[in-house]
Amino acid sequence: MSESDEHNKRVVSMLVEAISRGDLAVFDEVYTAEAAAKARQWVRPFLESFPDVRMDVVQMVADGDTVVARLRCSGTHLGLWRGHAPTGRRFERVDEVYFFSFKDGLISGSWGIEDNLKRFGQLGLTLWTRRLISLEIRGVSSRGKQRARKVLVPVPSHGFPSTRPFS
Repeated sequence: MSESDEHNKRVVSMLVEAISRGDLAVFDEVYTAEAAAKARQWVRPFLESFPDVRMDVVQMVADGDTVVARLRCSGTHLGLWRGHAPTGRRFERVDEVYFFSFKDGLISGSWGIEDNLKRFGQLGLTLWTRRLISLEIRGVSSRGKQRARKVLVPVPSHGFPSTRPFS
């Protein structure tokens, strides 16, 4: 493994440790200026929702200007998150995988997948909102009679699985 690969893996480890401490100031040390600002936009609200968040590195692979990290995340829902009021419940060991791109030894972008179905389940939340849309279904019965029926369909509140690109 090259020195560059080892350096990039250390940078991702520093990021994961900083998030677990709630230390967004470290972002200026591990991200390019533009990427740091964008990363704060999605990490800050998560830390406000889960102030005791803990992230652990399960596996990390580096290849050139890319590091892939498999992480496990735990935390207590103490703030508004994705439109859901705090539950006070805890999620444990939720899997996340992130691809980090590097430029000049700093993270220049990332893309990730999180197991939010597991996270939502452990928090007692649903992926569906209470918003419903009304659909009219029209058809013809087996006797040739026209029929119309209105049904209420729940609207998903969030995409699944969750991704957070910012490059």
